[in-house]
Amino acid sequence: MTEWLFLIAGWALLIGGAFVAWKFGWRDPGKRMRRCPKCWYDMSATAGLKCPECGREVKGERRLFRKHRKWRWVGAGLLLVLASYPVFKWPLYQKNGVIGFVPRTLTIAFAPELSETWDRWKARGSRPALFFVDDIVKVQRLDRAERSALAWMIGRVLRDPVKRRKHGGILMMTSMPRLGEQAGSIAHDLAVALAAPQDAGNYLYACERLPLIWDVRMKELVDPAIDAVLSGRGTPSQAEVLLDRLQAWGASDEKLRETAFYLIEHPRNGSTADSGAMAFLWRENLVRAADRERLLGYLRIRVWPFAEYAAYCAAELGTDVAVIVPSFREDMKQSDLQAIPDWTCLAMGMGEASEPLLPALDRFAKFKKYPTFKVCGEVGALSIRGFDSEAYDLWLAYIEQSDNTNAATAPQRYQISPLVMFLKIPASKKAEGLVRVLQAEAPSATPSSVSGNLIFAIDALGKLRADASDAVPAMIELINPNVMSYLVERSLRSIQKIRPLHPDELEALELRVHAWMPTSGASTAVEAQLDRLRRASSDRLR
Repeated sequence: MTEWLFLIAGWALLIGGAFVAWKFGWRDPGKRMRRCPKCWYDMSATAGLKCPECGREVKGERRLFRKHRKWRWVGAGLLLVLASYPVFKWPLYQKNGVIGFVPRTLTIAFAPELSETWDRWKARGSRPALFFVDDIVKVQRLDRAERSALAWMIGRVLRDPVKRRKHGGILMMTSMPRLGEQAGSIAHDLAVALAAPQDAGNYLYACERLPLIWDVRMKELVDPAIDAVLSGRGTPSQAEVLLDRLQAWGASDEKLRETAFYLIEHPRNGSTADSGAMAFLWRENLVRAADRERLLGYLRIRVWPFAEYAAYCAAELGTDVAVIVPSFREDMKQSDLQAIPDWTCLAMGMGEASEPLLPALDRFAKFKKYPTFKVCGEVGALSIRGFDSEAYDLWLAYIEQSDNTNAATAPQRYQISPLVMFLKIPASKKAEGLVRVLQAEAPSATPSSVSGNLIFAIDALGKLRADASDAVPAMIELINPNVMSYLVERSLRSIQKIRPLHPDELEALELRVHAWMPTSGASTAVEAQLDRLRRASSDRLR
């Protein structure tokens, strides 16, 4: 409420000052009259060039039509206009001190220098002044000029080793996501910083924080970032986020695959395994037959969701991993109930080679207290026996009646949804089933949360590529003002993988995205993905 009062007062001073300066100072009602330029006596009825009032004689007729500006009034009005600035900035001053009075664009462009000056004045224990860049963004989103100033400032810091050591960490934390379409202008400087032997981890984190845009200049980051990872000089905080960006910037599938496996085997901070990298391999169809031994080892790591995606990746190799069946049969005799959905997917992927596992699946199908595991046993057993069409119908019926609330009364949808990906049915049929999952999960999406199963269904449809063509309208309908940006970004990314949009579909998508933006805030990634879809649609028409 206080900020609104200062805003109103500031505008009152600004408009009032401009009015005073114009009305009483700059405006000249008698500008077409003959007047003495010294005393401003009206000489309209006076012949000659000499003023009868003060005796001043001018050299030419033109001098008698000189404009009369009342500079004192102009100065008074300008003082009021200038006084509006500190009134506008007072709420920022209360939060951040004297630096709050510095104009936004100048503050951003010269933030390191201002920070060094202010840090000498501030009270001990105060946070670094460079955080102010983040504060002014929260007050008002950066415009294009301010984003250009931010990119120029970050480029200067990256090129200066002293500034890079002093301010680089804070900039990576606060400023990288704010660059928007200007991210490409710092790509070269960031690539040079990544290639340096020190602090590669900080600059990998900067890559993760950059907006997910498609700019040819970003490709310069691919090799230095991958080299920093594979050489052990840096580890990303979120492997899947970095891999997504490397893919968008043009990394080849083989480089992505090599990087993902390295991140799985060298997890951050000594954790057991990196689930994000494992999920990326499955989602982007990067698993190869040569990865069999690795995947067989990963199946022994019982950490969710890593184990889940390891099972999905192994299942895609089909009978190539059938060597695991004897030991797998012994594992299925144990009481690790949470592993049953993963085991079922892997068994279905191996097809007829999984026949020795049928007794275990039949046992799961008799579970009465655990509806989810009962569904896994029934669907898995039908699929291995060759009745995949019947297994699909049964799976679909369970999807319709399942929920994610009470595991004792109904199957958990998030645990049985992946089964459809391993049925031996046409991919278009799998897409139909995943659309039913989308429709069942969509009501649970809110501006602050989204179910993992909904994201799984979106990713799985993208994985099916052109076979999921008929699912695109349902994916467009997911976008509404009541969903979070993560869901919108993921949906648009999967749509890009499936096919170009028809003109009417593109128009419907744009309307939905524009209706979503005012409530969730503009997203550079969403805008970039929408632009990519426009270009793909235009290319398709040509």
